[in-house]
Amino acid sequence: WDKIKPLDVFSLTNVARRTDLIEHFGIPTSKIHVVYQSCHDRFRRRWTALEIESVKKQYGLPSHYFLYVGSMSARKNLLVIVEALAKLTESERYPLVIIGRKTEYTNVVEEYAKKAGIHHLLVFPTNVSNADLPGVYQGARLFLYLSLYEGFGIPVLEGLCSRVPVVTSNISSLPEAGGAAARIIDPTKSDLVADAMREISNSNELKQKMIEKGIEHSSQFTSDLFANKTMELYQHTLAQFGSR
Repeated sequence: WDKIKPLDVFSLTNVARRTDLIEHFGIPTSKIHVVYQSCHDRFRRRWTALEIESVKKQYGLPSHYFLYVGSMSARKNLLVIVEALAKLTESERYPLVIIGRKTEYTNVVEEYAKKAGIHHLLVFPTNVSNADLPGVYQGARLFLYLSLYEGFGIPVLEGLCSRVPVVTSNISSLPEAGGAAARIIDPTKSDLVADAMREISNSNELKQKMIEKGIEHSSQFTSDLFANKTMELYQHTLAQFGSR
């Protein structure tokens, strides 16, 4: 910290970390510049129906499903999604495809699902390649990411770029990652998650509106913008050093 304290500019990817610097280190807001990161451009390419069906077949995915992508830890809060799934009626439920490496926390999630009688709805595909992941996103009815804390929330951006409705948390950096395009809710309340799953999944009109907003919102998070803003920050910082 002593080595970087004299600098006048800090490069950050989101407001959550910006707030952390202000709160924990007392850095003036004028010295903090937020630079938004992006996800891989592969998520912006629209897959054909045939390609999506092929990737579903390859990984043994159901025809219709909800989706979660991310590591499995208590912070990622996968359990609240499974709790919400249990609160839906049988006709409202779809399998939940879960992509990520299994951990001890996964056992907690699976144990709950067994007790709730919905373990058969949890699908854990293995070895999904980065190249195929956009197709898995685009084949989903809904993407859910109810994390309790994030540095940014790349999966949320991946979902928006993949043209799938996104439900995410109203805390940390996630409201900024999802913007007005995503359904932003309290990640500790499974009944609200269930309501969002039910409402969005059952309304094609709502899904289409969320997809359109997602495309618009994700345009703020491109590789070119990230590179340009980072270069501007470097130039600004160098200019300050040059004036001393």
